[in-house]
Amino acid sequence: MASTLAVVWLIAACAQTRADGDAPRRAQVVPFYGVVSERRVEAMATPEARAFAVDRLEPGSRVRVVEIVDGNWWAVEPVSDRGVCWVPAARLVWIHGKMGRVGKDGVEVRAGRLGARLPGPVCARAVAGSAVRFLDLPPLELASPSGITVWRAIAPPEGVRWYIAAWSATPAESLPSRAKNESMLLPGAVDAALSMTSFVPGEGAVRVEVESELARLAALERAMVRKPIDEWDFRPILNALDNLIATTSDAKAQALLKPRRARVAARLEAEEASRSIERVIERGRRRDRELAALLRDEELGPRPTARPFLARGLVQPSSREINGERVYALIGDDGKTVAYLKIPPGLEVGPQMSKRVGVRGKLSYDEDLRARLIAVEDLIPLDRR
Repeated sequence: MASTLAVVWLIAACAQTRADGDAPRRAQVVPFYGVVSERRVEAMATPEARAFAVDRLEPGSRVRVVEIVDGNWWAVEPVSDRGVCWVPAARLVWIHGKMGRVGKDGVEVRAGRLGARLPGPVCARAVAGSAVRFLDLPPLELASPSGITVWRAIAPPEGVRWYIAAWSATPAESLPSRAKNESMLLPGAVDAALSMTSFVPGEGAVRVEVESELARLAALERAMVRKPIDEWDFRPILNALDNLIATTSDAKAQALLKPRRARVAARLEAEEASRSIERVIERGRRRDRELAALLRDEELGPRPTARPFLARGLVQPSSREINGERVYALIGDDGKTVAYLKIPPGLEVGPQMSKRVGVRGKLSYDEDLRARLIAVEDLIPLDRR
């Protein structure tokens, strides 16, 4: 009996200990700070194991937990020095240094990851007029059916959440002060800082459409210089820059446009000079070919020309003979006998019989025939059928 009571007491004590150990996590009230306790913890754009990974946290990293999702995921605020989001530059209305504002239609914010070359899934929507802070990352230029879209990297705006597995971190015993914890992104800090800045056209501000067009033209220019110089065509880029300069009165925009135009104009001059050189080289090659042909003709002398025919007509058999040798009649286009043909041994007449031929040979007049007589050397068929 005593042993049974001891076992029951031991089970109850273990259950109580386990319940006490789990109590802090179940009773945790958000927001609170957590400390990553596992190795290489992935922060996700959505609370799913196969979601887009936006960051990788090492053991000891602190996160600010703002929501517990289904007990399995913690929604955390992105860390300021690692959180990255992307927005299309064309959807912003003004850019001033490292700050900007969203246009009247708002914009979808896409998750990002340091080192990634493509924006991730949509993670939030920034309303019209909300402020964004740009990060020191180069813009992304991505091709689309409508052209090239320029994306700017921004700090995650307020309301963006990343997600980590609840088992990968533990609640912190002591919460660091926000003012001293520079690794945390302060909610509203971006809007608070930007609210002090005037976002009106003026010195230091460049219209987003100008910056977007400049980025598009820069991408076209880089693509052009990768081609062979004989395929360059910088005239459309130069015309687009001239149009921007003519329609933009902003001083900062002009300061960006004019050096860019000078560079493109220099490349256009190089393009035209290259083509001019190619034309000169081609003319020289053509003259070399003509000179070589003349020298070859002088070396070979005059080319022999074909001997003219003595007569043309149809070859027909004849009953006439010369010194016992049969001759053939050559009938002209008028149906009359033009001459008689004396065929030398070895020359076959059969294939040319009743066909129109040209005759070369020696011409004479025969008294017995009372007609011209041709001692044939060549019978050239004139009918190619």
